[in-house]
Amino acid sequence: MLTISGFFFLTLGLFIASIISVRRSLGSRWSPFILFVYHVGASLFYWQWSLRTPADACRYYRAATGDELGFGPGTKFIEWLTQKTYIIFSSSYLDCFLLFQIAGFIGLCIMGRMIIEAFPVPPSLRVRRLLIALLFLPGLHFWTCAIGKDSLIFFGITLYLWSLLNLKTRWLGYVVGFGVTFLIRPHIAAFLLIATVMGIFSGRMKWRWRILGLLAGIVVCILTIPLVMNYLHLDS
Repeated sequence: MLTISGFFFLTLGLFIASIISVRRSLGSRWSPFILFVYHVGASLFYWQWSLRTPADACRYYRAATGDELGFGPGTKFIEWLTQKTYIIFSSSYLDCFLLFQIAGFIGLCIMGRMIIEAFPVPPSLRVRRLLIALLFLPGLHFWTCAIGKDSLIFFGITLYLWSLLNLKTRWLGYVVGFGVTFLIRPHIAAFLLIATVMGIFSGRMKWRWRILGLLAGIVVCILTIPLVMNYLHLDS
């Protein structure tokens, strides 16, 4: 059932949508609100579906309402986060859905903005509307609206990639995106980092920036690869 916590999460989502609307990040004032309502609808659908069908979301919430859980990457992080939400906000199963779907909604908005910015030429109004329409594909919403890893890692990856479009001013988003992705799937974060280093080294940057990026990537790889191997239970 929906409690006061659920209403708070809905209000928080609407507040975020209003900020995106004011900034016209998706090209119009109404797109973020329509996208948010659509995403909440997907969340309610997934919630009802999970009550009748075995789903990871149920398992995460049951674990959160049990004994105190430790912090760690992957499933441990989702269970820990759900438990903290349950303890702090006294959140119901549906309330937690409405919190996790915010991450998916923000990820969708970031994806829309990223598509617009990465377009080879400034898109016309018609083309921009077509690009935004792609954000309403059902699969993008169904897998990013529930309690679980998908909504958070989608947010982390889109924030990471969007930050790369202008790393000089979006370095904080880059760090947050990498951090969130690492907490959910350390090996995916490692692949992102390797791909980024290869992109920097083979790009059109000046050589001093290529070398600096390569050295920074190597250092981070040295620090993260042992953690990834431990997470995947690999000996070598």
